Amino acid sequence: GVKVTFDADGGTPAPAEQALNRGDLAVKPADPTRPNATFLGWFYEGERFEFTTPINQSIKLQARWEFDYAAIMAALVAHYADTFENLDWNPTEDVELLAEISGLPITWSSSEPEYFSNDGKVTQPPYSVGDKTIMLRASITPEHIKEFYFIVKALEQTTEELLDEILRVVTIVPSTPSGYQE
Repeated sequence: GVKVTFDADGGTPAPAEQALNRGDLAVKPADPTRPNATFLGWFYEGERFEFTTPINQSIKLQARWEFDYAAIMAALVAHYADTFENLDWNPTEDVELLAEISGLPITWSSSEPEYFSNDGKVTQPPYSVGDKTIMLRASITPEHIKEFYFIVKALEQTTEELLDEILRVVTIVPSTPSGYQE
């Protein structure tokens, strides 16, 4: 016998394998679905597969999709509405960055990985460094990129930093003439 297997490429449901006799026709399964994507059909070796083709050897059929990138980008923005998209938000704790959206991988890159890493780890800058503006880029494809801008606030001034500042001010006081006439 021969087998027809299906790779739904992130779509659901993933069709069951079909065991056939050589020369039989495969049964077209129900079309899978995937968020923000249109199913284009089943493909074999890069060509659209016709279910009128007799199966003489085991084959694997691959689902092909057309993605609605505008909807995917909107879903990404909506996911971060309370964080990256909120102008009053300043991270103090690590942020979970999505690894994928609608089955597509997301690559993250931060303009200041020391203070907001590419995997969402937040390190508040010391008081002496000051607040850091972060540009965080989410790339789905080279043409489908979203940039988020936000500020990682500096830590409060430590007692040590405050004392250093006071000492600097005290030691800068100019010396004054004695005021007595010679």
